[in-house]
Amino acid sequence: ADVLSNSWGGGAPSSKIINALERARRMGRAGRGCVIVAATGNEAREVGFPANVSGVLAVSACNDKDEFKTPTSSDGEDWGSNFGPEVAVCAPGVRNLTTDISGGGGYAKGSYYALFNGTSSATPLVAGAAALVLSANPSLREDAVRGIICRTADKVAGGRFDNTGHSIQWGYGRLNVLNAVKAA
Repeated sequence: ADVLSNSWGGGAPSSKIINALERARRMGRAGRGCVIVAATGNEAREVGFPANVSGVLAVSACNDKDEFKTPTSSDGEDWGSNFGPEVAVCAPGVRNLTTDISGGGGYAKGSYYALFNGTSSATPLVAGAAALVLSANPSLREDAVRGIICRTADKVAGGRFDNTGHSIQWGYGRLNVLNAVKAA
């Protein structure tokens, strides 16, 4: 795999998982490294495992009004994105449309599509952007892909970015796929 999208989390850190992620990050893609993307969590608290592992592109969530997702943001959903110094980038995580299992086994009964929320819906957007960056320039190392995604993210008004351009909520900003692909 070129990109590993991890929309799971929680529990105590595991040295076996950390070692497997680091091995993929260092040795994947014939030594250029797999880009590892992980959801920060939806508890409106500190970034959870495995998004807090070094070298992982940790993804927080915003809504469609460019508000950081909190339990009180204007979208009316009662959950909040996790935040912290590990956040690399933010992506939309409210009412994203996704494919679904049709029939009784799916979320939206009788439909091939469902609304998907949370940092688990924001994370695949960033993973897809990483794949597009690699399609534009397959020779990039994983750290270069992470750098491009962070460097080309949009600074959002009210994001409280520090003097390095980082915010504990937004990371380096809201994902901008077009800018990332152009930069690649």
